[in-house]
Amino acid sequence: MANKASNEVLSQLAFAQFHGLNFRIILVDEYFSFDVAEHRWYEDVSADEVAEGNNYLTGGLDLENMTITEEATYVDVSWDNVVFTALGGDIGPTSGALIICKAEDEYDEYDAEWIVGFIEFPTVYTIPEDGGLQITTPTVRLLGQVT
Repeated sequence: MANKASNEVLSQLAFAQFHGLNFRIILVDEYFSFDVAEHRWYEDVSADEVAEGNNYLTGGLDLENMTITEEATYVDVSWDNVVFTALGGDIGPTSGALIICKAEDEYDEYDAEWIVGFIEFPTVYTIPEDGGLQITTPTVRLLGQVT
C-alpha cells in the first residue's frame, strides 16, 4: 500500500537535512548514466567527472542560497544559477550535472560527500573556449509518496 507524506513533512525534512550544509555541482562526462540505486556518494561517480582544466576544477562549483518551495504534490529544493566558463580551451563534453552535498560534523571527524540529484542535459554539450554553460536554478524535486 502506498501512502503520501504531506508537503510540510517534506519541507521540514529537507530543511532539517540540508540546513547549514555545503552543496556543489559537478559536470559529468558524455558517457555517464545516473543510477539512483548505485550512485550514492561522490566517490561512486568521481571517475565520471569531466577532466580538470580550462577553468573547470575537480569538485565543480559551489551552490548558494538554498530555497525550499512547496507545491501541490511535491517540494523543490533549489539554488541560485551557476555558470561554468571555459577559458584556454573547451570543457567537456558533458551529459549532465550532479548536485553533491558535503557534510561534516563540528569536529571535522565525519566527512561525506553524497549525491543529492542529477540534472540530465537534453543533449551532450561541450562548453567552447570563452563560452559558458548556465544552469538555471538547479533543483531537486522531493515527491510525497512513501510506502
